[in-house]
Amino acid sequence: MNRCAVVSFYNTPSGMFPWWDQFPNLITSKLSTLNIDHILFYREFTENSLHAKNQQRLATNTELNSWKWLLLHLLPLCRQYEKVIIHTHSHYPPIKVWLLTHLLPRCEWHITEHRIASNTISRNKQRLKIILRKFNLLPKHVIGVSNAVKDKSSISYGPTNVKTIYNGIDLSQYTSSQDLSKPLTEPIKFLYIGRLDKKKGVIELIEAFKLLKQNKSTALLTIVGGGSLLQELKTICNESGLNKTITFAGHQPNVRPYYETHQAVIVPTQIEEALSLVAIEAKAMGLPVIYANKGGLPEVFSESDSGIMLESPSPIEISNAVSRLTNDLNFYQTLASKAKSDISRFDIEVMIEQYINHYQQSFSCMD
Repeated sequence: MNRCAVVSFYNTPSGMFPWWDQFPNLITSKLSTLNIDHILFYREFTENSLHAKNQQRLATNTELNSWKWLLLHLLPLCRQYEKVIIHTHSHYPPIKVWLLTHLLPRCEWHITEHRIASNTISRNKQRLKIILRKFNLLPKHVIGVSNAVKDKSSISYGPTNVKTIYNGIDLSQYTSSQDLSKPLTEPIKFLYIGRLDKKKGVIELIEAFKLLKQNKSTALLTIVGGGSLLQELKTICNESGLNKTITFAGHQPNVRPYYETHQAVIVPTQIEEALSLVAIEAKAMGLPVIYANKGGLPEVFSESDSGIMLESPSPIEISNAVSRLTNDLNFYQTLASKAKSDISRFDIEVMIEQYINHYQQSFSCMD
């Protein structure tokens, strides 16, 4: 019998966003050096998945909530190991993974929360969830991808065994040939990357550029992302005469080249963000960021003044921030010069090392 295994479940399609394949593969590689197996399940696999066809394990929300599927597929797999950590990533509806912690002598359920739930939780529900955790009916360990997520999770699950591990990126892949220390000679090109969703603030962003157009601003905007709002947003731009100001690039599996050709990034989210990889990537590229004071977003900028924080990301506040960057190039260059000052906190190697330490400590406590 092999000693240990981490069985991870990712509630996101493999291949749609490369980061969701990259960091699990790095964890697999690191764990293998410790003779710990890492078995991965995704809810879906796309043609761009980095995982070979014969290694693609599928687990949908329905299957994870099925007694039959757990007993026929997951339980035999876990029984091959002396110690097992079941690790669910991102949000899942109520699932029955806790069954395995009762059927297997050394099995724990851990979860990484990659979002901040928008709903509030009653005091009675808080107490209930804390009690359920004591009986191993909810995750034993909870990891938040930011302190904002950790704090919310401490309220939802109780403060025991709750920690923060920041998401990280491969900083070596985010180097820019732009020299932003020199005076800019062309209009600043702003960049939005994300789902085209009302909650992400993309409508407020376009409304802001309407105001900027009225004020004769030269600022340009590229919107990278797909979603149900795409056609509606294009129509708004057509009717507002913004076709030469705003460009739609659609969904792009590789967004790094867009950072290379733009000088600032806007993250105008209207909801609590767990953490923003876009903001981290922009900082790594040395780009100033206009960002909403929502959730874990301010933590990306907590140690340097490399962006403009929006207390209320309304069209007026967004347009004022854009105007400030475009009209005061000395201010722009000051922000750009500070962008990378604290970026090492978000190195993917730091993230992976923290997960490996977490697993090792958890396995050691199972003795």
